[in-house]
Amino acid sequence: MRPTEQGVPPVPAQRQAAFCVAFAISLAMALAAALWAAGPLGADTLRALYPEAPRSLDPHLYPPDPNAYPVIMNAYKRLFDLSDQGSDLDSSQSVARTVRVSDDGLMYTVIMREGETFADGSPVNPEAVLFSFDRLMASDAGKALFPYLKYMRIDGPNTFAMILERPWPPFLASLTLPQASIISPVLAGMPSDHLREHTLGSGRYVVDLVGQGRITMAKRPELASTGSPQRVEFIYEPDPAKRLAFYKDKDAQLALLDGPPGEGAPEGALPRAVPSWTTRFLAFNTERPYVATLEAREGLALMAEYSFSSMPVRSQGLLPRGFQGAPAAPPSSRLEIITAEERAKEMIQAAGKPKTPLSLVYRPSEPDAYRDAAYLCERFHAMGVPVNAVPLQGRQGDGILERGDYDMYLGTRHPEIPSPEMWLGKFLDSKASVNSNPARYKNAVADGQIADFDASQPKPERDNRVKALASLAGRERPYVLLYQMQLAYLADRRLADVSPHPMWPLYWPIERVNLSPFRQGIPQGPKPPPEPPKPEAVRDFDEPVAEFYE
Repeated sequence: MRPTEQGVPPVPAQRQAAFCVAFAISLAMALAAALWAAGPLGADTLRALYPEAPRSLDPHLYPPDPNAYPVIMNAYKRLFDLSDQGSDLDSSQSVARTVRVSDDGLMYTVIMREGETFADGSPVNPEAVLFSFDRLMASDAGKALFPYLKYMRIDGPNTFAMILERPWPPFLASLTLPQASIISPVLAGMPSDHLREHTLGSGRYVVDLVGQGRITMAKRPELASTGSPQRVEFIYEPDPAKRLAFYKDKDAQLALLDGPPGEGAPEGALPRAVPSWTTRFLAFNTERPYVATLEAREGLALMAEYSFSSMPVRSQGLLPRGFQGAPAAPPSSRLEIITAEERAKEMIQAAGKPKTPLSLVYRPSEPDAYRDAAYLCERFHAMGVPVNAVPLQGRQGDGILERGDYDMYLGTRHPEIPSPEMWLGKFLDSKASVNSNPARYKNAVADGQIADFDASQPKPERDNRVKALASLAGRERPYVLLYQMQLAYLADRRLADVSPHPMWPLYWPIERVNLSPFRQGIPQGPKPPPEPPKPEAVRDFDEPVAEFYE
C-alpha cells in the first residue's frame, strides 16, 4: 500500500531546473574524467579498495546490495541514524529532530530539522520524505522492511505523521536502514534507472563518476567540515593479490582483504579485524528425539560454546555482542575452558549418549562453514557423541531443512533490522520459517512474549521483555551463538580512530575521517601497545542466565 493519503504534489519547475543544472555539471565532470586513471593519492582524497562493485546505487534495491552501502550511507540521510557502535537511535545528524509515539503505538509524529537541502538545492521537507516513502513502499524493499506502514500525512511545514496498521516495535530501528534513505523529488523527472549510477541525497557526498572499476564521490562544498576528505575513490578489484599490490603502489588508505596479509602489512599500515553482527550459530532441532531433551542440549551447547572461546569476538547469550541489550562475553581462562569441557561431558553422561550418530547440516557456500562443522564434529566426538557433517546442496539440501531431517544446523545470520525484538523473534517465533527458526523451537511463553511486544510501551519495559525472552532462550538452549564474524582490512595507522559500524561493516563514515594528519605529515612510527583489558568476572554456570542481561 502506498503510504500517502493524497499523493505527492508535482515537482515544481524550479526544482527540476535546478536538478538539470546539477546533472549537466555532473555529466560534464564524468566526461572529463573518462580517461582518468588512478594516480598518486591527493592530500584531500580518501581511497578505499573493495573486491566487488555494487550492482546498483539505488537505495530501494531489494534484495539489498551491501556493496552499495559505502556510497548510499555517505550520499543520503535517513530519518534516524544508529549510534557509532551500538543499535541505539541517534538523531544528532539525521533528518528527524524529534519523534512522538501515540499511546496505542500506531502513529509516529516526526518533527524535521529546518534548513536541510539535497545536493540539487531543493529542501528536505515532509513532501520529500513522503515522495521517498511512496517510492519505497511501491518496491519489494518497502514490503519486506516496512510491512505495517499504512500511510503518511503532512501535519505542518516541518511535521509529518507515519501511521501503522498495528504496533511494531522495530519500526524506529527500521528507519535507520539504507533502504530508508530520503531521495530528492526531482527524481520524478528522471529516467527510471537514474539512481543506478547517480545519487540524489542530502548527505555530505555526491557521486560524480561511475565506471572503469571505480566510483568517485565529491564532498558538497556548502557542507564544510574541517579535515574531512574532499573526494573519495572506491576502487574495485576482485583479485586480493592485486588489491594488496594496489594498496602499496597507489598509497590507498584502506583495503578490504580476504584475510591477514601473508607477507605482512606495508609500512605505515595496520591490519585490522573489524567485527560485525554477522554471527555463526548452532541450532538444535528440538523436534528430534535426542536433542529434544534439555540435558543433551545443555551439554552439547556448553561444549560448542567453549570450543570457540579463542575467537576474537566470542558470543554469549542470544544477542550479538554490541547489539542493544547484549552482554559482553568475558575472557576465558584455560582453567575455565577445561572446566567447561568436563561439565559438558558430565551433562552428556547424565543425559545418555545417542543410539545413532547425530547429523550436523551446514551450507558449504558460507565462509568457513566446512571448517567450523568439522571442528564441531571433532569436539563432539571427544565427549563421546558421534556426529556426521552433512553439506546442504541445492534442492536436496532445502528438502532436508523443510522436512527437519537433521539434528543440528550450523548457520550464519545477520540482522536485517538493528532491533533486539526482531532478532530474537526470528530465532524463537514458532511461526517463523525454518530458515528463521531452524531449531523448530516451540514455546508458548516465547510466542506470547513476542506477540505482546508493543511499541507504545516505555523503553525500560520493552527492554525488560527482551531480557526475559533472551533469558528464556538461555535456559532452554535451542541455540548457541558461537562467534561473530569479522572482515580483514588493511588501514593506514592514521585511521586508527575510525571504524565501520557493525551493522554494515563495509560502510565507513567518511565525514568522520580526519585527513589532517596526512597533510601534516605525521610520522607513521609504531603506536604504543594498547592497555590490556580489565579482567571481567567469569561466569559460574550455576548462576541464572538472566543475570547476564541486566
